[in-house]
Amino acid sequence: MASPARGMKRLRKGKGKLIRDPLLEDEDAAELRGDDDDDVHDRVPSRRKPARNVAGRHDAGEAGPSNIQEQGAPVQASADELAHLIRQRDFYKAEAENLDHPHVSREEAEQLVASVMRYMLFRQHQKPDQLVRRDELSKLIQSNYKDGAKRGGTLGTYVISQAQAKFPVIFGLEMKMVEVSGTRAAGKAKGDTAAVKSYVLRSLLPEAMRTAFVMPASPEPAPAFELLVMSIITLAGGSISEEELWRHLDNVGVEQKVPHPTLGQPEHLLDMMLKKKYLSEKKQPSNEGPLKSYALGDNALDEIPPNEIKEFVEGRLEVLEADGAD
Repeated sequence: MASPARGMKRLRKGKGKLIRDPLLEDEDAAELRGDDDDDVHDRVPSRRKPARNVAGRHDAGEAGPSNIQEQGAPVQASADELAHLIRQRDFYKAEAENLDHPHVSREEAEQLVASVMRYMLFRQHQKPDQLVRRDELSKLIQSNYKDGAKRGGTLGTYVISQAQAKFPVIFGLEMKMVEVSGTRAAGKAKGDTAAVKSYVLRSLLPEAMRTAFVMPASPEPAPAFELLVMSIITLAGGSISEEELWRHLDNVGVEQKVPHPTLGQPEHLLDMMLKKKYLSEKKQPSNEGPLKSYALGDNALDEIPPNEIKEFVEGRLEVLEADGAD
C-alpha cells in the first residue's frame, strides 16, 4: 500500500528506541493477530499472508521471534509505532462498543460488516488511496439488507463502526474517515457544497513489517512524485500556480507534456492526485483562459500534516549539505 507518507518514512532516518519483534512479544499486540475465536468468522481473505502465516507459526511454537523474517535480520519496530497501532485499535473498539446494536441478528450484522470490509479492500486494490464516500457504503449496506433503507443511517453507522474496529485487529489497517470539503452532496443543488465523509485504508503496521511483508520488492515511482509535488506546494506557502509548479518540476527533469522514462505521463499523475484528493484545484478566469492553481487536498492534509512535510524536506537538505561538505 504505497503512499507519499510511506515514502517519506522510508527516507527519514529512524528515531527512538527499537524493540525486538513487538507484534509477537507484546500481550496487547497479540490480540491484533485476531486470536480471539469470536473474530474468526468475520475474517476477510487477505493478500497479507506472509505476515499472518509467520505469526501463526510462532503461536504454534514452530518459530521464535528471532526468525520472524525468513531472510535477513529480524523485523524491528519503534515503540512509538506499536503504541500508535494499539491506540488506534482501542479507539475504534471503544467507538464500536458505544453504539447501540441495531435490531438485526448477529449473523446479519456480521455479513454486513464483512461486505463493507470486502468492498474497502477491493476498492483499495483497484484504486489505491482513492477515497470511498460514505453514501457508497450506505448504498452497499442497503442493497445487502432487505430493510436497510428503512433503518436509515443507524444501521449504516453501526456497520461502518464495526468494520473500523475489525480492520486493525485482522489486517493491521485503519479505515480512516476523511471529511472532504467543498463537495456537492447527493441531492443538493448546484453550488450548494458541504463536507462529505469519506473513508480510506491506511496501514498501521510498523514500517519494518510493511517493508518485509507488504510492500512490493520494487518501489513504485508514483508516491515519490506525489511527495515531490506536495513538498513543492508546502514550501510555496500552501498554494502554487500551475505554471510555477511545472517550472519547479522541470528543474528536476519532469517536463510538461513530455513522457518521463520512469514516471510516464506526468499530467496523468497530477490527475490521479486530484482524484485521490491529495491535490485541490482552483481555476480563475483571465483573458488568456482559466488560470489553474493547486493546493494540498483533504486526503493529503489528513495523511501528512504540512509541518511534517516541511521538516522532512529540511532534514533531507541537511543530509545533502553534509554529504556535499564531505
